[in-house]
Amino acid sequence: MTEQEQQKSAEQFADKWKDAENEGIDSEGIDSHCAFWITLLSEVYGIENAENFVRFGTIGSFNFIDAFIPDFGVLIEQKSKNKDLKSFRRESDAVFQNLLKNLDKVQKVTNWRYFVSCKYDVFVVYRVDEPEREPDVVRLEELGKEYKKLAFLVGR
Repeated sequence: MTEQEQQKSAEQFADKWKDAENEGIDSEGIDSHCAFWITLLSEVYGIENAENFVRFGTIGSFNFIDAFIPDFGVLIEQKSKNKDLKSFRRESDAVFQNLLKNLDKVQKVTNWRYFVSCKYDVFVVYRVDEPEREPDVVRLEELGKEYKKLAFLVGR
C-alpha cells in the first residue's frame, strides 16, 4: 500500500467510525471494539487475517485489558466514547501506572512495550520504555494525517 493509499484508507476508517459510541454487540453479533480494531489493522495497515493478529479478551489477571497484539507487545484498553477527554486521560494514566507496578506479572504473559487506551475518537499511546514521557494522543478525525503515529501496532 502506498502512503497515499494508506492515508486515504485512514481517512475512510475515521469517517466510518466517527459515530461509534460504546462497546457492545453489533447487528451481526460482533463486539464493536473487536470490529474497530480488526478494521483498523486490516484496512489502514494492510494486515491480512487481522482477526488472528490481534487477540481479544483479558491477559492473565488484568481484566481491564480488552485486546493485545502479542507480536509487538501492545496492550489495548477500549472505552466508550461518552467520557470527556480529561476523565479519560486520568483513568488511562492510572491504568498505565498500575501496569507499570505489575510489570513483572505482565511481562510473564506478553513482551509488553506499548499500552493504548482508546475511546473510539481518541487513541492515547504510552511507551513502557519511556514511562515519564507524555503519551502520544491521536484523534480519530486526524488519523488521515497521523496514521504513522500508530504504525507501531504492526511493527513499523
